[in-house]
Amino acid sequence: MGGSAAAEALRQDERFRIGLNLDGGLFGSPVADLGLDRPFLLLTSLADHETWQRWRSHQHAWGRQLQTLGAGHLSFTDLPHTALPGNLPGRIPADAYARLLGTLDPARATAVTRAYTLAFVDHFLRGRPAPLLDGPSPRFPEIEVRWSRD
Repeated sequence: MGGSAAAEALRQDERFRIGLNLDGGLFGSPVADLGLDRPFLLLTSLADHETWQRWRSHQHAWGRQLQTLGAGHLSFTDLPHTALPGNLPGRIPADAYARLLGTLDPARATAVTRAYTLAFVDHFLRGRPAPLLDGPSPRFPEIEVRWSRD
């Protein structure tokens, strides 16, 4: 629920200037139906979700949905780094493992998440150019721009 909490905090509290959601549905908040008036970045493993569809149609400010190909829902956490040493792939079905932890190398998933988060923060909080947010990048071919609003 962290991404939904980030969106709701941004909606309610003017002290927050930007918001970031790492693959979470926008549950328990009216943000999906109201949009936001400040920049919001959505990094996802899925191509779409019904709450993201609603948010996109109501977002007023800058927004991006970037899908990380090969990621699973938990690819944006530390868990993939411990899954292999803990033999998690041998303990759950391969399709469930891929859905949860993805097929993307954990170090690469972390590098992608860090790069896009840093670009977002640098651009909106530090006023630096962030061409990484503008479209596809040869540095990160696993990122697809699913939706964009400037």
